[in-house]
Amino acid sequence: MAMISPKVPMYQALKEKIKSARERSSRRFAERFRDAVIGLPKVTELENVEGQTKKAMKLTKGRIAELIGDPNLLRLMALHNIFLVTINKFSNIMFSIKFYSEHSLE
Repeated sequence: MAMISPKVPMYQALKEKIKSARERSSRRFAERFRDAVIGLPKVTELENVEGQTKKAMKLTKGRIAELIGDPNLLRLMALHNIFLVTINKFSNIMFSIKFYSEHSLE
């Protein structure tokens, strides 16, 4: 006669509880967002997507430049951010080289 572990019924009950919780959660999610996509324009062609993206970027850059007051300041801010990212990557590389050279297995 095979012995059934007392953990098996508990495991099955827990498995059913998790399954029903997932079903309830997915049902609530579906109900919440069922009507969310109605009325949104559907863009199917890649050119339209690229065009809309470029237009949004130009408008955003223009608005930022107007708020700042100097259109060149936006370019300088971008260059400054690129500089900081480059310096950060370089320092991470140098730290890694130093760390691994000190802690290498010989």
